Amino acid sequence: MISFFVAPFRPDNWESAVSDLRIAPESYCKQMRQQWPHANIYSPPPDSTYALRWELNEEEQLGAAGGLQKDQQVVEISPYPQTSFLGFVLWHRAAVSNKYRLFLFSSSSLDYLELTFQTTAEDVKQFCWRHSE
Repeated sequence: MISFFVAPFRPDNWESAVSDLRIAPESYCKQMRQQWPHANIYSPPPDSTYALRWELNEEEQLGAAGGLQKDQQVVEISPYPQTSFLGFVLWHRAAVSNKYRLFLFSSSSLDYLELTFQTTAEDVKQFCWRHSE
């Protein structure tokens, strides 16, 4: 299954990019719980590549799954179901300071969408479904 990433750098310079962005897992978790009260948010085992994992459940309905990587910069999220995925991407952009540029890209392409505070759900949808076929 394809995954999408949101990072403070483009996918074509992932290996060499440097950013001082750090997303504190505790406060990020607290913000997520306010947005998604039914979410399953947990700390993975110490040997995991993630600092935080989640499933954005809505009352008795499974939501998109994802995680904050240990570098506390990169978020990975599954694109299904579409509604929770789109909501998460826009929420994440709003949760991270506008000091940081954020880029959305898939695990299978170097193409990206820069996420701004003006990015819409339709922008994200068009980009993602073009890359998940």
